[in-house]
Amino acid sequence: MASRQRVPRSRPAPEARAQILEAARVLFRQRGYERVTLTEIGADMGLTRGAVLYHYRSKSEILTALLDPFVHRLDTLLDQFESAQPPPRPAKVLVEFLDALLDARAAADLMSRDVSGRHALAMDVWVSTQVERIIALLIHPSGSDPAARVRGLAAIGALTRPLATLPDPVPDIQREAILQAAINALRAPRVRAS
Repeated sequence: MASRQRVPRSRPAPEARAQILEAARVLFRQRGYERVTLTEIGADMGLTRGAVLYHYRSKSEILTALLDPFVHRLDTLLDQFESAQPPPRPAKVLVEFLDALLDARAAADLMSRDVSGRHALAMDVWVSTQVERIIALLIHPSGSDPAARVRGLAAIGALTRPLATLPDPVPDIQREAILQAAINALRAPRVRAS
């Protein structure tokens, strides 16, 4: 019986894992998590489904690997802001949140646009919790302004929604426009004297 020769891998494991993540990032962003298969991810880079599974045990593990840096950064950022004395100004919170979104654009897109990805990892509660944490940092708790929470949600939307259509990376002038829109969303409307 002839012994099998081990065929050398064409690329080192860390490189293959990075390429799989990049292929998945592009495909998930184009078509959504649910519509992409492991076979398609592998084919995008010349690998079989089995080769993809050699590096990642499942499609949800690939999604987790894509989202983890964003999740960790946002958790850390919010922990720092919540413990800061004095609390950060809302504009600082918005700047840092926008930068986290821009640095992890694929994760941000999946979290804000692709419900199937969030459901696959059971992250809906995490997303809702983080949104509430951000709103608490953006608005001052006050019973005198019942619309403050809505303005906080509008500010978050002003940061996340444009990213769905803008190029990656976002040009500086567009980044500043996004940030200004979010800051404007937080402003209470002026009451006109009659």
